[in-house]
Amino acid sequence: MKKWLLALMVVVLVGGLLLSGCGEAKPEPKPSPSPQPSPSPSPSPAPVKTTVLRLATYNANVTDTGMLLEKLPARFKERTGGRYAIELYWSDSLVPMFEIMDAVRTGAAEMGDWPFGPFASQDIRFAAAEIPLSYNNLEAIRDASGLMLPEYSKIMEEKFNQKGICVYPIGCLEIGSVNKPIKTMEDMKGLMCQSISPQVAGFLDTFGAAGASISPIEVYQSLEKGIVDSTLQAPGKFEEAQLWEVVPYLTIGFLMPAHAGLSINLDVYNKMPEDVQDILVDEFYQLQLDYVGIIIDKFEEILTTLTDNGMEIYYLPKAERDRWVEAIQPFNHSLLDPMGDFGVRYQEIADEVNAKYPYPY
Repeated sequence: MKKWLLALMVVVLVGGLLLSGCGEAKPEPKPSPSPQPSPSPSPSPAPVKTTVLRLATYNANVTDTGMLLEKLPARFKERTGGRYAIELYWSDSLVPMFEIMDAVRTGAAEMGDWPFGPFASQDIRFAAAEIPLSYNNLEAIRDASGLMLPEYSKIMEEKFNQKGICVYPIGCLEIGSVNKPIKTMEDMKGLMCQSISPQVAGFLDTFGAAGASISPIEVYQSLEKGIVDSTLQAPGKFEEAQLWEVVPYLTIGFLMPAHAGLSINLDVYNKMPEDVQDILVDEFYQLQLDYVGIIIDKFEEILTTLTDNGMEIYYLPKAERDRWVEAIQPFNHSLLDPMGDFGVRYQEIADEVNAKYPYPY
């Protein structure tokens, strides 16, 4: 019995040793990794240098066109990656309206928004912005605006150290009067009318009225004080300045087209990177389209506002307007003929757009 017990113990012991030998070998410990140096922080990007362009405008930010212009600087700055920014100076706050073009020429303002007509004394071709009774309606003026942009820009680049980047119609100046409605050209005789340019003065003189050179910003007070008894303004200005309070009568006949535009100092423009130039031109081309669109879209709405506030509106019939057109021809030729090729081109454009859009009344 003892022998069997001893033999069993030997078997168990040998089996345990065999099983122990078949087990997995214990892995050797790996050496600890050497400590790595902490990565140095990435350098902060260099701040973007912003070139600021001061834009002087005769416009007010409460007008429909002013509100469109007010949206442009944010888009322009974003598209240029902050390299350029536009600061707006409203309603003559940087320089008076009659000095804006010269301010852009000298760099006192990098950009300007100004009506062309008052600057005809510096170059007769700017008078083309106010050739009386030369367009049949707002649609004709809209098409002419785009066609005239390169023509006006040539003048600015040749003589005034700036580039035109937008041409837009202020609308047509129409006559509002204090004492009587204007229904015939004979009704114009004896009026003392607010004027902003020699072209407006010449138009008034043709029909027996007299012009007083007064800025649009001062027209309300001038009418209220009796300095003038009439004014030539775009319908939007009658609404914006609430001129119905001092002018009860308005005649609509697309009497006096008026173009304004925006320009940039040529030295400033030429220093811009090419992609920024492209962005600038694109943004102001879109502004031109938006300006023209809103002037047309709002026309009837503005007239409704004026009548709702007590103005009496008279639409000049075509037969009567034709009399005005015939009477104004000598004056118009006195403006266009000295312009040479520019005047010829202006008349070609006027004839082209008027053929598409007849007078509506």
